[in-house]
Amino acid sequence: MDIDGVDAVKAAEEVKARANEFYKKADYAEAEKLYSEAIGNLKKRRFFNSDIPAKKSLTQSELQPTNATYYANRSAARTMLKKYTDALQDSKRAIELDEFFIKAYIRSSKCYLNLGRLVEAKAELQVAKSIVKKTPNLRDNLTVLEKELNNVSKIEIFLKQCTEAIETRDFKAALRHLDSAMIAVDSTLASKLSGGSRRVLPVDFAQVPFKWKLLRVESLAGLKFLEDAAKLAHSMLMDDSRSPEALTMYARIQYMQGAAYPTVSRFLLKALEYDQEYATARKLLKSVKAVEAMRKEGNEAFEKGKWQEALDIYTKILENDTDNSMIRARILSNRANVRSKLSLYEQSVTDCNAALSLLEELEFPPASINADPTPATPSDMKNSNESKLFLKLYLRRAECHMKLENYDDAVRDYSSAETINPSDPAIQRALRSAQAAQKQAKRKDYYKILGVDRDASDNEIKKAYRKCALQHHPDKNALLPPEEKEASENKFKQIQEAYNVLSDPQKKRMFDSGMDIDGESASDGMGGMGGNQFGGGGIPMEELLRMFGGAQGMGGGMGGMGGMPHGFGGGGFHFPQGNGGYHSHGRGGRKGYRD
Repeated sequence: MDIDGVDAVKAAEEVKARANEFYKKADYAEAEKLYSEAIGNLKKRRFFNSDIPAKKSLTQSELQPTNATYYANRSAARTMLKKYTDALQDSKRAIELDEFFIKAYIRSSKCYLNLGRLVEAKAELQVAKSIVKKTPNLRDNLTVLEKELNNVSKIEIFLKQCTEAIETRDFKAALRHLDSAMIAVDSTLASKLSGGSRRVLPVDFAQVPFKWKLLRVESLAGLKFLEDAAKLAHSMLMDDSRSPEALTMYARIQYMQGAAYPTVSRFLLKALEYDQEYATARKLLKSVKAVEAMRKEGNEAFEKGKWQEALDIYTKILENDTDNSMIRARILSNRANVRSKLSLYEQSVTDCNAALSLLEELEFPPASINADPTPATPSDMKNSNESKLFLKLYLRRAECHMKLENYDDAVRDYSSAETINPSDPAIQRALRSAQAAQKQAKRKDYYKILGVDRDASDNEIKKAYRKCALQHHPDKNALLPPEEKEASENKFKQIQEAYNVLSDPQKKRMFDSGMDIDGESASDGMGGMGGNQFGGGGIPMEELLRMFGGAQGMGGGMGGMGGMPHGFGGGGFHFPQGNGGYHSHGRGGRKGYRD
């Protein structure tokens, strides 16, 4: 049997009282359930049916305030459960039932805030303020309303500052302002966001306004916290898989993480399917497509050995890049490779430095937004998803350092490469070679003395020796001032030492392995024609020319020896054993020089 109106109100009040107790205990789900039951009891009432005696009926004006309280209470419970849309409907219903219910306006404003609708939030409070000013007995609420209005204004400022910071690419400031806005709306986020913590799960932002989440994802991506940005963007897609904004943002993060072109373009095409006019998706798709085409073109040029063409293409890609993403790190690696092919070793090292720095930033972000990054070790890189790229860059930079004779740096890079891939024998051999060169650099560098590379052939070494020996031979520099003559003599002795070692396969092998070789005492560096055969000064000019096919009868000013003074006729000069003076040698005597 139906209960009459009075009994319905009594039952509803009892249920509401129980709901209030659960609300005080923070059991908001049970409170919401009971408030709904109470509201249901009131809906079943038969206050205005004709068969109920008039004396038991309550007037509509008497019922409305009571009903308003029920809806307002359920709105409070739903707000605590973060059911802001449902809570907003209850607040609006309470205001309809009682236009002087100021708490309902305030709760309605909070719901709008949590939904990211700041204009409506401020409007609700302004309506309430207008009512309070006209109603003397409600003016106690004015202070609360002013406080809420100030809070909304503060949030508006935070969001404006966040947007401006993103435009200037100050992403750390953008996150700071956004966090302030979110905490002003939901104080429970304060402990999770304190200190710029990254360890905030997507579920913690479940009820954060959608547009605010987009701002956070963009800021995280700008700071290279790509994993955090990807998780939040993915959660947004789970909530709304048809959102062009979320699809585009997720595609951008995938691109920054180095995802393949088909993966990135699929998300962007889906975004444009839902909104053909979404300019951000269209612009990003065009950019990604252009980079992919240029990357392929550059790689094809490289494969064909067109180094300069490949260099120009890679440079163009880098000039147009603004994201500093994984794609940039890979293109920098490619350009470092082609620059090394062009013998631009210093520039190649610069590209390797930039790529390694960016790669480390992407793979090993700091523990919090406000923390300084901790340098990654080769052991960290070994366990990274990009360990192969780290290895490639270290090896390439090490090779360039070897060419530049920066042996300390080369040893460091080869050591790092060995840590990343300890089982590669080629890396181990390269490291030993660099260590040998490092050791040799602390002694005389016979390759450098002759002006040849460490991988020079026997013929190249022989040619270099002839050129250097002829240039610095004492016979040619006899009339130099004393200081210059002494320097030339020392240089000639070094040239002799270098050739004595590098022309002998066994000594050269020992020298290359880092063993100490004394070139001065090596008497067989020229197959029995070392320095001792001709005395302390080395090989006579005449004999030197004959060795290399540069003398034809030795007459008339040493044919085949360009650049010699005209005064040298049929003979030359050499150092006799144990004496630093010049003596004649050969058929001709010493003749005068022309000035």
